[in-house]
Order: sequence, then structure tokens, then C-alpha cells
Amino acid sequence: MSPSVTRSSLLLAAAGPRAQTESANVFKTPYKYRELILQASGDLSSFDSRNVDCPCVFHHGHSFYMTYAGFDGIGYQTGLAASENLITWRRLAGPRLESERTPSGSYSRGSGLRL
Repeated sequence: MSPSVTRSSLLLAAAGPRAQTESANVFKTPYKYRELILQASGDLSSFDSRNVDCPCVFHHGHSFYMTYAGFDGIGYQTGLAASENLITWRRLAGPRLESERTPSGSYSRGSGLRL
């Protein structure tokens, strides 16, 4: 594959412009929501107590889901939230991908991720 051709660009081309437009039209809006839809939890014992970042939203079944990076002042972990309307989000239990921490609370190098 040449550097300018990616797997995702081939998949989009295969779906065709009409299919791409029709599936996305349901969610398009000229309006912007002026408030954060997911904020830092503020709970000092939570993996996302200080910040949330890097949202990635997808649709499955009758719900929307968002993976996001949560920051607790020490490191980042990945969380998962769900929504029915793309505005009101509820966090699903704990970090979904969790890095191992050392007894001192820092993250250990090369520890990998636990589901």
C-alpha cells in the first residue's frame, strides 16, 4: 500500500459516498453544545479526578459510547462512558484499561494494561 493510501480510506471508498453521507446525516447538526459533556470527576480516588481528554465516540445498538483518557495527577487511564442522546453521559465503572501502579502510587514501566 502506498503511504497516501490508508486502510480507512480504502474502506470509506468501498462504502461509497452515498452510504457515508446517509449514515452520518442522522447525527449532523448546525448547533454546538456550549458546555463540556464530560468533565473531570473531582473525586480524588478516581482515575479521572483531574482531567478528561481524547474522546472517541461510537454507536452500538441503541446507545452511544465514548472512550476517553482520564488523568489523576499521576498518569492517564482509559475510561468508558455511555449516552442515549450525545449530551448526557454516564461513566461506566472504573477505568476500562488500567495500568499497574507501584506501591508508592506511581505507574510501573512496562507493566502493560489490564482489562
